[in-house]
Amino acid sequence: MKDFFRIFKYIKPYWRQAAINLVCNLIYVIFSFFSLTLLAPFLSILFNNQTVKEPSTWSFNTQSIIDNFNYFIYTLKVEHSSFYALLFIAILFGVSSLIYNLFRYLGLYFIIPLRNNAIRDMRNDFYRKLTILPVGYYNEQRKGDILSRMSSDILDIEITINNSLHVIIKDTVNVVFFTAALIYMSPHLMLMMLVVLPLAAWAIGKIGKSLKRNAEKGQNRLGGLIANLEESISGIRIIKAFNAFSFASERFNEANTQHAKAMKKVLRRRDAASPLIEFIAIMAICIIIFYGGKLVLNNELRPELLILFVLLFARMIPPAQALVTSFYTIQKGNAAAKRVFEILDESERIVEKENAVLKPTFDHNITYDNVSFAYLNNPDQTIWVLKNINFTIEKGKMIAIVGSSGSGK
Repeated sequence: MKDFFRIFKYIKPYWRQAAINLVCNLIYVIFSFFSLTLLAPFLSILFNNQTVKEPSTWSFNTQSIIDNFNYFIYTLKVEHSSFYALLFIAILFGVSSLIYNLFRYLGLYFIIPLRNNAIRDMRNDFYRKLTILPVGYYNEQRKGDILSRMSSDILDIEITINNSLHVIIKDTVNVVFFTAALIYMSPHLMLMMLVVLPLAAWAIGKIGKSLKRNAEKGQNRLGGLIANLEESISGIRIIKAFNAFSFASERFNEANTQHAKAMKKVLRRRDAASPLIEFIAIMAICIIIFYGGKLVLNNELRPELLILFVLLFARMIPPAQALVTSFYTIQKGNAAAKRVFEILDESERIVEKENAVLKPTFDHNITYDNVSFAYLNNPDQTIWVLKNINFTIEKGKMIAIVGSSGSGK
């Protein structure tokens, strides 16, 4: 994952947007939680004709909040009618929903410039690196593979940034907040859920390793596919001249088939994650309903708390699924980052002279004084192309240099 963490170098300059996104997601989670907590006490009061006593004390804990809210709804129902109690809950639920959806949008709003600016900076560095690398580097690389890294791999990194900064932050906060609330409400029920969690962790880890391996293979195949296409377009005259359509098509079809096979494995493993987590979560809900129902029958747990517990746990399933999907997206992004940083880390092989003088303007002329150039075939053989060349080019004059191929023009 070291290549993935290097991506954060491009995110660091825009940490303010990330901080605002985190605050917006926190507010979203709080109001999302609050809107759900309205349902269980309301059902308990609205469809129950028993008298609710006024709480003797007020404290900041789950039971005290529920008792006071129960009493408030009960008072509203008795002094006015069930219709007004229903109307109050509906309005409160609507306002809460409006607020948490607004902050959900604001979280997305502030993450967009961060994501786009970080990718812009990475593309600029990538392009600058390509212009600095010596010509010999391109003799060793396929141009199509370089284009694939510039386009497809950086796009995967962009998706990874979006998932790691928005989805993971939002859904992690969501899962942690709801889990803490569930533990506080009923440690016994939460303890029963731990039976299925090791199974989920094992399955996620197993699929994740396989996905990373196949994602890297798929991206390498895509690079080869684009390289094949680029070579075909560049050599289209040769293909037509030698009537090599069948040969070129077979090469491309083979590369395309290999890429399709690799991506099929990636997509199958990625798509297996969400149903797996949902099935495990449903098994956990079954355990909650069975064990929680037993506690309710034994008067060890209030019915509205069981209803609220199931609702909160069910609300926690989608962010948990999103987190797992993000985990696989990050694995794919890590493979893409590895390919991009391979070029960004490539040695430039150009050493600037110490204390070099920068000349920002051109005033009079350019003078070549004893300029020499040689090819070093091996440590014992130097082939000189230019040796002790001297001439001056005046400003505004046009100079033509002629010579045979390879003579050093």
